[in-house]
Amino acid sequence: MNTATQILLAGLPSSGKTTFLAALWYVLTNPGSDSQGLRIRNYSSDRRYLNSVKEQWMNCCQVDRTLRNERPQSVRIPLVDSFGEELDVIVPDLSGEVFREVWEARVWPSKLEELLSLSLGTLLFIHPDHRFGSSSIDEATRLTDALVSLDGNPLTNQETLNPVSPTEFSAADVSDTVQLVDILQCIADLRGGTPAPTAVIVSAWDMVPHMYSAPENFLEAAAPLLHQYLTSQSHLASVRYWGVSAQGGSYETELDKLIEVDNPVERIILIGSDLKPTHDLTAPLCWLLSESPVS
Repeated sequence: MNTATQILLAGLPSSGKTTFLAALWYVLTNPGSDSQGLRIRNYSSDRRYLNSVKEQWMNCCQVDRTLRNERPQSVRIPLVDSFGEELDVIVPDLSGEVFREVWEARVWPSKLEELLSLSLGTLLFIHPDHRFGSSSIDEATRLTDALVSLDGNPLTNQETLNPVSPTEFSAADVSDTVQLVDILQCIADLRGGTPAPTAVIVSAWDMVPHMYSAPENFLEAAAPLLHQYLTSQSHLASVRYWGVSAQGGSYETELDKLIEVDNPVERIILIGSDLKPTHDLTAPLCWLLSESPVS
């Protein structure tokens, strides 16, 4: 029996959602790729959007981002899993600006509310270039305790060196980490207080310093507040981490090398908790489907 299930791609602007979707469509539509868990069932649905972004990805061109003034692209991908079960995965490719505006305006568009409430799980995209700018709760406490004068007493306003004039609060200036935590909390609220199973995708993994062998280790160091939130909710909904380079490198500095790769799927890098590189971008989807069985 065919079942339709919906998985949400969430993330702030330029976090890698559309590039991931383009590379995923290539993996699914090429029999020689590494896709082990899922494969295309048929091509009856409208696939013009998917083919358009796939062509850009194949040719090492910057994939067009989903713009704020465009209607959300909900693409239906008819699949069959390794057990022969048929399902249609509906992936809303929402603009990152939509999530940014939700944070700033504090209003959820009705269409977005519907998408969130019906989604089985979330692919949460994070880019190394994001404005993390946040400390862990424990570190913030330690820093506060360290603000003492030389005689051991807390600093007063008069003793504080180089006082800064107060500025008016702007939601747009808040770190991306805080915005992402708020988005995840809102998603949980729309699901009746229960967070969705979340596959965290650290995009542009080729940009991440080699000292971070595991994606979760990078997030814990770079965005401790977000990592703490996900960890604190893990008893309610599962979380797993992947590092993904859908491009395989920078188009600005490595374009010649990337173009020379005969099989485009070999440009893809995906690192999971086992730290074994693969090209199979269906792995996060398979995991979400296993964590959220379709009834």
